[in-house]
Amino acid sequence: MHDIVVKSTYGFLVIAIIAHILVLLWKPWLQ
Repeated sequence: MHDIVVKSTYGFLVIAIIAHILVLLWKPWLQ
């Protein structure tokens, strides 16, 4: 059970980091 929580937490962090990188890449195009 604890292993599932850890994996889901790391998965969420990876998705959040990728989302932030995509936002930073797209920001210059939006301006």
